[in-house]
Amino acid sequence: MVLTTQSGQTSILGIRLNNLTKEEALGQIRKLLDRPQPGLVCFLNAHYANQACANPAYRRALAQADLVLADGSGLALAGLILKNPVRENLNGTDLIPWLFKELPSQRVKVYLLGARPGVAEKAARCLRGIHPKIEIAGWHHGYFPEDQTQEILARIALHKVDVLLAAMGAPKQELWLAEHLPETGAGLGLAVGGLFDFLAGEVPRAPLAWRGLGIEWLWRLFQEPGRLWRRYLLGNFLFLHRVWRQSRERFP
Repeated sequence: MVLTTQSGQTSILGIRLNNLTKEEALGQIRKLLDRPQPGLVCFLNAHYANQACANPAYRRALAQADLVLADGSGLALAGLILKNPVRENLNGTDLIPWLFKELPSQRVKVYLLGARPGVAEKAARCLRGIHPKIEIAGWHHGYFPEDQTQEILARIALHKVDVLLAAMGAPKQELWLAEHLPETGAGLGLAVGGLFDFLAGEVPRAPLAWRGLGIEWLWRLFQEPGRLWRRYLLGNFLFLHRVWRQSRERFP
């Protein structure tokens, strides 16, 4: 059931969602950066919602986040089915560059954590070239063993970063941030999924026309059918079936 509140919060499949426009989301993120305690921003798409339905710890991590933003056409369809349209697609791959463009003129320190070895470094170079006013404090790949966690936390904390981008895939990135963000000393943690792969050119993004039609997922399926067919074919059907069942509960 979807429940709208005055703050723009809704709930899809029992998962809290901040149903915001791009401008509203960027404004809220800037406010998180200005407050003394760390802020956590996550994204929700159909695949993530399916995982949250099966993973109570992931569900709790999303519930603890300061913002959970709608990502993709699956959420847009869910909003239509539940008669509460999603106001804008706010996937992290687009939102993070928008955020860096709008940050204050003073230098903002950013740390990149995640992806395969070498990818975060390539993504850092890309970000530095596109947004020269941000300072890349450092990076580390996401394939580290558990016994290295404290070392990595200390490394991030040493840099006194403003923004920590975590790209370790869901639900790992959200669970990691929910547990460790205060220890990093970062003012803001964002769970950004495949952002580093896109920035580094490891995975090509869909053409703008495909994105405008809301079928970027189909482009990705064509690129990696062996890895993604379950997520997009079976997973999307499962998600929409769950949403339809909830719509029947609300609108019998």
